[in-house]
Amino acid sequence: MIVYDKTLWGVKILFRVYGSPFPRAIPFALASAFAALAVELFAADEAHSWWLHPYPYQVFSFIVGFILVFRSNSAYQRFWEGRTTIQIMSSKWADALTQLLVFDSTSPDHVSEFEIEILHLFSLLHAVALQRLRRDMDLDNLVLHDSSVEAPTTDATRLKGWRRKHPFSNIFVLQTSNHHKDAYFHWQKLPVIGGLLQEESALLQNSVWERPSIVLSWVQTATFNRSRNGGLQVPPPILTRVYQELSNGMLGFEQGRKIADTPFPFISSQMALVLLVLHMLSVPLLMAAWIDETWLVFLMAFLSVWTYWTLNEVARDLEDPFLHDPNELPFPALQHSFNTRLISVLGYGVTPYSRISESRYKWTRNTKDGAEQNAREFLEIQKTNIDSVALEEEYKKNSASLRVDGTGRFSMDSSSLHDETKSVD
Repeated sequence: MIVYDKTLWGVKILFRVYGSPFPRAIPFALASAFAALAVELFAADEAHSWWLHPYPYQVFSFIVGFILVFRSNSAYQRFWEGRTTIQIMSSKWADALTQLLVFDSTSPDHVSEFEIEILHLFSLLHAVALQRLRRDMDLDNLVLHDSSVEAPTTDATRLKGWRRKHPFSNIFVLQTSNHHKDAYFHWQKLPVIGGLLQEESALLQNSVWERPSIVLSWVQTATFNRSRNGGLQVPPPILTRVYQELSNGMLGFEQGRKIADTPFPFISSQMALVLLVLHMLSVPLLMAAWIDETWLVFLMAFLSVWTYWTLNEVARDLEDPFLHDPNELPFPALQHSFNTRLISVLGYGVTPYSRISESRYKWTRNTKDGAEQNAREFLEIQKTNIDSVALEEEYKKNSASLRVDGTGRFSMDSSSLHDETKSVD
């Protein structure tokens, strides 16, 4: 994705070439313009006799434009739907993790091993889902999340290392080869909280296309085992909300997978390309027939073909929102944002942690002590802002008539209710 500046009417984007569709349409426009120039120089008189009126060509030109507009609209809908499905997937899985951490009450005073494990699994689930959408099967592109480094950029133009190595990438042609995509994914690695364990990598290597389903089963297994071992002490109907959010997030992933696995229809793409070629070949004849100035024949032929082919290049780029750099969705930034959201649930701000082995993790002592100190300071501030005497009297008054029943809800004591009834009478 390219982030651009809108100041000064957005004139700065006029000079941006990287990621622009205009340079990719220049070869076709130049071919048509030089053909029009040749017709004007060597067959101008014959061309005038070929076209007595431009109306028949206007019908053909309108049909070509209609097809291109249709494809562009469909491409934008695919792009925006792809972004929406990722947001749904991320939000639902983040909600599921939040509910798990709230429901897990066996270790309220410190971060449990289950919480660290489930945090890692949710991050891994999100990462392999993004990998599947962009058709990246290389597990080496999953790296350890480091909260101390700067978040990945959402602007593809700021990938200086990639642009220095590939200075002409996607300028005059849309790069779609597997070699190019693999090289680009190497620069766009996805961070995972805790990294990828060797055992996990060995299991995921056995299934290339269904890794999200495998990791989802790990999340569900960890949740079930925690509930069976005494954690997640909530009624089963409430706990099912976690599984529901996991399912909703998976539904968002599957909607994105629908776009990734289903290209724009071949018949529509072929029709648009054939009409564009016919338009490119016929425009020189029309321009030479109806324009007398040689330079204007060249210019108008160039502009007509350039405009149509540029629309086609915009559609080709947008209709695959997960694939073609630099206008694809910023997956590393989305993954980092998801990780930060998960980590923030367990601490104040960004909570760094260290990996101590391939299978066990612990939170750094400084982070834990800092969180506890923040909590103590917060409570002290609250105590100074409340009239303690009035609070104590109110508490004694209410506690005399309230009790907690077996379901954990407050109910009125029967003797107090009898006294209040007598006072009313």
